[in-house]
Amino acid sequence: ATALEFQSVSSDFVKLATSTISANTASVSFDGYFTSAYDTYIIYGNAVEQDANSRLRLQVRKSNADVTSSNYYAIAFGYNSDGTGDDVSVSAAGYFNLTDNTGGSTNYRTGFQTIIYNPLSTYYQMIKNTSSYYGALSNSKVTWIEMAGFCNNNTNALSGVTYSLSAGNFDSGTIVLYGVKK
Repeated sequence: ATALEFQSVSSDFVKLATSTISANTASVSFDGYFTSAYDTYIIYGNAVEQDANSRLRLQVRKSNADVTSSNYYAIAFGYNSDGTGDDVSVSAAGYFNLTDNTGGSTNYRTGFQTIIYNPLSTYYQMIKNTSSYYGALSNSKVTWIEMAGFCNNNTNALSGVTYSLSAGNFDSGTIVLYGVKK
């Protein structure tokens, strides 16, 4: 009985940056995107492929540089499709482990979601990550891992994050950064 009315769509979930990975990429960083307009950031990795059997790692960035000191603390545990558990927790390490060993073939790709809570805080910015991936070439299993942690480096706000590998390089995939408005 009444006519439809159309309005502009506004979104509180905003795409801020995309990194399309090419062969032989050593790391992927997002830096300078954290602002007071957002208090939560979500990063999605899709079909991320690496050329060596290695672990996906994450480091936070402060003042536009990776934090490499041994101040990363995280608990991370998951399950494999063969029913076994998989623990990649870290204590006083120089990075977060987001996966166990994976990669080395186009058949082994990783998908992940990283959530960064309140990166501009000067008190323990929390990181949560969920990864799912095919296991190492020798065991051909699917693995799912949940990780939560923080970097106890100093009281400076985060300026970004860097994804890297324990060995080898990235070969393909897409990593996208979104901001969630307050």
